[in-house]
Amino acid sequence: MKEDWERLKKVLWEKDVNANALAKLLQRSVQTFYDMKSRPNVGISKNLAEEIHTLYPDISESWLLTGKGEMKLYEIETMKNNPCETVECERCKDKDALITSMREQIELLREKIYNLQEKKHNKDG
Repeated sequence: MKEDWERLKKVLWEKDVNANALAKLLQRSVQTFYDMKSRPNVGISKNLAEEIHTLYPDISESWLLTGKGEMKLYEIETMKNNPCETVECERCKDKDALITSMREQIELLREKIYNLQEKKHNKDG
């Protein structure tokens, strides 16, 4: 549903992630999000809203499902007295995990490229 896609876009913007990164963090296919954009009968499910809220506790599960009320349950500013427990720190951990995973994938792809080049070289030589 278009309204659901618009709400999801607001979350992506607020959390400074793209659909691919969010899908990876939630261990879902990015197609889940693009279906919301392009298919009129696909929207944010209860499970997806729960998963997003678990990842980003300041995002209202109710708002994700209905669009009513405020998107943010509380502001990060209220937690500045104890920065180690802020949502911001969780975002950093999530991004660091994603970066580490992507680096590992890049290294595996480099190895595959090297092996393919070696095979080609041996075949040609």
